[in-house]
Amino acid sequence: MTTEEAIEELMYQCAAHTNVESERWQNGFLGHLRPFSGKLREENYHLIMRALKVLAPEM
Repeated sequence: MTTEEAIEELMYQCAAHTNVESERWQNGFLGHLRPFSGKLREENYHLIMRALKVLAPEM
């Protein structure tokens, strides 16, 4: 995952990406909380952690 891909992934996960029609936006971490469907996707956690590992040196 590149830095650009990591930033894009985090934008989808936090529902900040402008492409709100994307399944990535709707199925992202915050997308699942609006409205809360009763379950979270473990895959989202792993995607967020992977993106943060890529971005950690720059933070």
